[in-house]
Amino acid sequence: MKCDEVRQLHGPCLDSELDARTTLEIQQHLAACPDCARMFAAAAQLDARIMAGLKQGQRTAALWAQVEQRLVAAAQTVKPACHTPHAAPHAWLSTLLWPNPKAWAGLAAVWVAILAVNFAAHDPLPVREACNATPPSPQLREMLKQQEQLLAELVGPIERPAAGRSKPVAPQPRSQRREQFMNA
Repeated sequence: MKCDEVRQLHGPCLDSELDARTTLEIQQHLAACPDCARMFAAAAQLDARIMAGLKQGQRTAALWAQVEQRLVAAAQTVKPACHTPHAAPHAWLSTLLWPNPKAWAGLAAVWVAILAVNFAAHDPLPVREACNATPPSPQLREMLKQQEQLLAELVGPIERPAAGRSKPVAPQPRSQRREQFMNA
């Protein structure tokens, strides 16, 4: 275990909050590292002095009465937070909007305007008409052939496997296709 790990665990180790394995590793490290051992010894000595100071004196009824009087006096001087049942039911909303409620209202109005413009500009009728109006099959085949030819010109010829072949042909690497396109 390293020094920084041991120093991070010195509090839990002194309070006996670590498992046996970790405690054993820390003890082994303390046996080998005089700096960490001094730090642990100083912390243990401080704990012992604090406990001795706490055990001094007598705990009498007069002492407890004095403590209670001080607490009551301190509680009376502190103003209580406003947690009355008559408070506004949506006080959290006003605290959220507190910096400038007009700015938040303006932002909301802008969003509503954007949504209104978006819905007004969107015309679903042409989309429906396009979905319903399918070209007849000869025209569709012709369009597909044209698209295939355009793609073949851009990418290169598409090799289709013959009916008797069982292995597909591997496509060319991009670099070769790019060089062919640039040279053409």
